[in-house]
Amino acid sequence: MKKIPVSSHDAGPRSVAVRVSSLAPATLTHADRCDRCGARAYVAAMIGAGRAGLVAMLFCAHHFRRWEDGIRDAAVQIIDERFQLEQGVAAQKRADYPNGN
Repeated sequence: MKKIPVSSHDAGPRSVAVRVSSLAPATLTHADRCDRCGARAYVAAMIGAGRAGLVAMLFCAHHFRRWEDGIRDAAVQIIDERFQLEQGVAAQKRADYPNGN
C-alpha cells in the first residue's frame, strides 16, 4: 500500500492509504482501453512479466483476435467480454427493425 500525502487546513498534512492492484478487473467498463490502439477493451489478460510479476494487459476485440494464440499461451488469466459486442449489435438491430422486417 502506498501513502500519499494529503493537505489539510486544520491539522496539517496527513497520509491516506491507497490500495494499488495489479489484478485484472472483474469486468471491463467503457473507460478500459486497448493498450495497443486506445479503442474500448473487451479482453483483459494477466501476463507474467518476470520480476515485475503479473501485468494486466487490455485488448480491443480486433487486437485480441489478431494475437489470440500468443496471448492465450502467455496469459495466466483472461477475462473475455467480447459477447457484449454481439449483444450490442443484436439490440441495435431490434431497435432499427422492431417488427423483424
